[in-house]
Amino acid sequence: MDKRRNLVRRKRRKQRNIKKLFIFLAAITVLSAVTLCLTDKRGSADEFSMSYVNAEEIPQFLQFAYYDKEEWQERLGAEFTGRLTYQKLEKLLELLDIEEYVTYEAEKPNKQVKRDIWNEVYEQIAELLDFGGRVEKQKLLVLRGQEDLLYTQAGTFSYAGEGLKVYQSYEAYIMEDKLLGIAAKLEGELSVENVYVTSMSDTLNFLFEHEAYEVPLEAEGEIKDTVCDVWFEEGEITRIEKKEDMIEGRLLTLDDEQIEIDGYGRIERAMKLPVYQIYGDCMQKDLSDIVIGNMNISYIVADKCVSAILLREPPEIKNVRVLLLNDNQGITRDDVCVSSQGDYKVTCQKKEQSFAAQTVLKASEFLEEKPEKSMKIEPVDENGTLYLCTENGESVSLPYAGSLEIRKYDEGYAVVSVLSLEQYLYGVVPSEMPSNYPQEALKAQAVCARSYASIQMMKGAYAKYGAHMDDSVNFQVYNKQERDENTTKAVDDTCGLVLSKEGEVLEAYYYSTSFGHSGSYESWNLENNGEYDYLTGTWLKDEEADLDLSDESVFSEYIKNTDENCYDSFAKFFRWRAELDLTDLSDVVKEKINARKSAQPGSIKITVSSGKKKKNGDAKSTASIGNLSSIAIGERNSCGGVKKLTLTFKRGSVEIMDEYSMRIVLGPAVKRIVWLDGSEGSEISVLPSSYFTLEAGEEGKYVLYGGGYGHGIGMSQNGAKGMAEKGYSCEEILGKFYVQTELLDVYSANQK
Repeated sequence: MDKRRNLVRRKRRKQRNIKKLFIFLAAITVLSAVTLCLTDKRGSADEFSMSYVNAEEIPQFLQFAYYDKEEWQERLGAEFTGRLTYQKLEKLLELLDIEEYVTYEAEKPNKQVKRDIWNEVYEQIAELLDFGGRVEKQKLLVLRGQEDLLYTQAGTFSYAGEGLKVYQSYEAYIMEDKLLGIAAKLEGELSVENVYVTSMSDTLNFLFEHEAYEVPLEAEGEIKDTVCDVWFEEGEITRIEKKEDMIEGRLLTLDDEQIEIDGYGRIERAMKLPVYQIYGDCMQKDLSDIVIGNMNISYIVADKCVSAILLREPPEIKNVRVLLLNDNQGITRDDVCVSSQGDYKVTCQKKEQSFAAQTVLKASEFLEEKPEKSMKIEPVDENGTLYLCTENGESVSLPYAGSLEIRKYDEGYAVVSVLSLEQYLYGVVPSEMPSNYPQEALKAQAVCARSYASIQMMKGAYAKYGAHMDDSVNFQVYNKQERDENTTKAVDDTCGLVLSKEGEVLEAYYYSTSFGHSGSYESWNLENNGEYDYLTGTWLKDEEADLDLSDESVFSEYIKNTDENCYDSFAKFFRWRAELDLTDLSDVVKEKINARKSAQPGSIKITVSSGKKKKNGDAKSTASIGNLSSIAIGERNSCGGVKKLTLTFKRGSVEIMDEYSMRIVLGPAVKRIVWLDGSEGSEISVLPSSYFTLEAGEEGKYVLYGGGYGHGIGMSQNGAKGMAEKGYSCEEILGKFYVQTELLDVYSANQK
């Protein structure tokens, strides 16, 4: 009976609403101007209230459900203004189609809905429609409002509402970086944690979340140049708590839960860990600005947890930290054995233990009882070396200069080689360029390698493992070839020199061989705001050709011939011819596409078709795209590289816009490749370059005419050899490949 009664009531209510709608429409027809003037003037003029809710707040509250704020504003209509009434609330629930699932005590239609009632209703709406559980309730202390952003102690949120007071605390509904709405005004204290106080007088000046604040203060005493928690209540500072416990040391590793400090081991860290630069201009920095192992740092510690980091001096470009990958190019190993031709020592925390020459140290046995889970191994003789070995002492690596660090993780042991930048280059240059190349080419390679390493030291890609980079082609190949007097001399002759522009060190990309012209940043599908202007591409010969390489027919004619005037035309990779067979490779190709889509989402566009009708948008995977039917070059960039490769499938298409993704996707389809010197290869995993044209043959088969080996951006190593053989100097070689750059002594620059 109750259910039937409710249905009857609902039906009558809808009938009344329809009747009201007809009356309303008639009124608009006769008195449209008057109606516009009388539309809930009282509500539209109302300011933000903690007692009641404005209807204009609702679109922001509902951003988690179906539509964004603007779409909700459109769907709710222009009449959804003023105070939220029970009539408007009912309309909202009907629009959401959840009126029968949300309970509240109904009032007169025109009665205003109090904020606490709305909160109860809203939380029911969220429970029903927030399928991802993204809406959270959180306490926020308002620090600043700027345009459509609200700065709080918990972070910065987009928020277009008004009426919130600075330094007042509120309970709010948030979703990721959006503040959806205010639930209540809070009483009592709320703190801003780990701010850096720069000065205190009649105002408290501090840094927090990359913003500077100046808050009125009535207090005695002086606090400055220290980390504090600042407590607020009702818009005023009520207390300041200084954090004075501090330790110092070099940061060795960093992850989301712990940091490792030289001499202290691993320590828990705050989830939000601010970094303050207190030398020169005082400012807040990011964790990524810390150069692992190359900065003396102060750490603010509270409750056995690092809560803030103080940078007291600029980073040194001094020691390189290289992660030594295992035989399968993975990060960790089941165990590690180390030895040396001379005496060596092991340090755990600050305790040292000595070992005689050729003694084998097994990591699992040494670290088994050590809670620190890390150790440092270094030769007693500063010119001594270490090497990885078997349990029997048989060497399985070339000697490593400097020291080795071994850390134990749940997944195994990681090994890091720590040595000076110049010593590192002694192991990189012969691994990256043949030592019998001309000295000026080797010097150019040394400058490029030093520049690249300096940049990687700043990035710290392997901070979790205490390293800047690894020893593979992912970065620079290190210690895979014996050191040679020619390459060592090239490093010494260019000691400290890096490629720079306007005083900034540049990432000096290099590759094996060009096709006659170097590439530009365009091949990586990058937006250029000026930082890649030095990578614009150039002809690799004395007299530049007047050819439009973006024109398909022009490029095709050029690539099918050998241009012997080019500096690297002697190399076997200068020209190649690849035979592709896509038959039965749909699944493999789609697997590669999905992997690259995950890694470079902006460079892969997947369009799925349904019959004659295409679905809008970019699909996340190739799951429903069908079998591969053809490939085609969609667009070519100004340097000749394929800018857009189109793969057509039975139910859609894929566009690939970066060179490496193209090479990865097409690589498995290569059945035979013939190099310039007539030698052949087969079943390569990555296409040599993205500088190719293609011709279709039988169904699923193509012939690619291409040139070059590698990404093609920056310096061609074989091009550098050719230039050196023609008498060009190191400086001239670098100037050819990197426009408007200059050489900078990184060690002198570091001391300024």
